[in-house]
Amino acid sequence: MRIGTLLLISILFVMALVSAVLWRWPAYQRNQQQKSGFQAAELGAHLSYLENRYRHFHGTFTEDFSQLQPYADEKMPCALTSSPYLCGGYAYTLEGHWLVMASQLNPEDYLAFELLQGGVDCSHAPEGLEKTPICSSLQ
Repeated sequence: MRIGTLLLISILFVMALVSAVLWRWPAYQRNQQQKSGFQAAELGAHLSYLENRYRHFHGTFTEDFSQLQPYADEKMPCALTSSPYLCGGYAYTLEGHWLVMASQLNPEDYLAFELLQGGVDCSHAPEGLEKTPICSSLQ
């Protein structure tokens, strides 16, 4: 009888633990996606800065992001490559004087950094990113 009771209590405890984890999983994933989006937006802002430094010396922007390496003051999270620059689940491309950061999972989620005036278009930002300082301070 005692072993049966301990077994039942153990099974109920495991079920409660699994239920708690499954209940919190969507919130955890949403939080991770928002964190990833914010880091990607910070990288986009840094790439915008590098593009403007490149333009200062060469008179034009470059689609080949590997050309920005000499102007990078800090280590980049991913090696700079030609366009599209892929890093952290986002693709970065230069479209005219706009640096566009698009999600690789959902290309409808993107930010566009206006390089000449220093603005940003957050109208299609990933969920949660439009309320962060990177969007509000640059709009």
